[in-house]
Amino acid sequence: MFLETKALQYSEFFNILVIPSVSPWGYETVQRWNAQAVDPNRSFNPNGEIVPGRSFNPEAATEESAALIAYLKTLDVEQWTCHIDLHETTDTDETEFRPAKAARDGEESKPGIIPDGFYLVSDSTNPQTEWHSAMINGVRKVTHIAPADADGLIIGETVAQEG
Repeated sequence: MFLETKALQYSEFFNILVIPSVSPWGYETVQRWNAQAVDPNRSFNPNGEIVPGRSFNPEAATEESAALIAYLKTLDVEQWTCHIDLHETTDTDETEFRPAKAARDGEESKPGIIPDGFYLVSDSTNPQTEWHSAMINGVRKVTHIAPADADGLIIGETVAQEG
């Protein structure tokens, strides 16, 4: 809806690039991971290097994310200002993805809690609390915000602010 009704009015201030699906296989199977039990949405790390200060370091780029990285390089953008990855965490993360990932890695699958509602994951090395609050407050108008679990976590991460 934003692209159809609002995007054009913002085009004089900045460019908007929309990639509707990073993982076509995941989209078709209603999962966010690929057939190798890797989440392409969290695998934009071409060499799989650990980034100090991040509590979550993605795996090396998947075939899907590598294709998107290659495409972005063709656009000759010197520095991307913002990246927003919108995807949904569903119950299949708990019932299918996490067990498959644990099996792939030779680990025990430990039960977790899937957040119910919208939430953001920020880069702890560059917190943007005001911007995140504005996004949460905007989203709150159309859907509910995920609460923290009993330990104050969402997807195993400490909640810095609501959502």
